Amino acid sequence: MELCEEKLKEYLTVLGYREEVQDSLIKFAREINKLINQITEFLDENSINNQIRTKANKEIKQEWRKAFKLKSQVINRKPNFIRCRNCC
Repeated sequence: MELCEEKLKEYLTVLGYREEVQDSLIKFAREINKLINQITEFLDENSINNQIRTKANKEIKQEWRKAFKLKSQVINRKPNFIRCRNCC
């Protein structure tokens, strides 16, 4: 995300802010812009990691199917937990 300081300065002038206030607001906007860029970069990296993890999980499932000749329904089935009547 790019920060256009000239336009921001124009808007602040139109709104009636003094020069020193404009400078501090522009400095604050720069810091916020840096944070937004860092968050965006982190989210992009996280998305790529999730895609890699998903692909690896699919490959592992395929290897299990080949090794044990299992159908996809067997691998995707979730276990049923038996509850103890006395303590649960």
